[in-house]
Amino acid sequence: MNLRELEYTVCLAAEGQFRRAAERCHVSQPTLSAQIAKLEDELGLQLFERAHCMRVRRPIAAPG
Repeated sequence: MNLRELEYTVCLAAEGQFRRAAERCHVSQPTLSAQIAKLEDELGLQLFERAHCMRVRRPIAAPG
């Protein structure tokens, strides 16, 4: 986990869309998506519920 992944996560939660979050972070959408997926894999949990059109339905709370 690094600061950039955390920045992308906060931005995605605020924007609600991968495309807009990527624009705000000045990266491509696939880059942002891959970094979020990498962080989720490292943590062993899904942080966001994905919907069609690469929108984020809601952040998912950590278990327990």
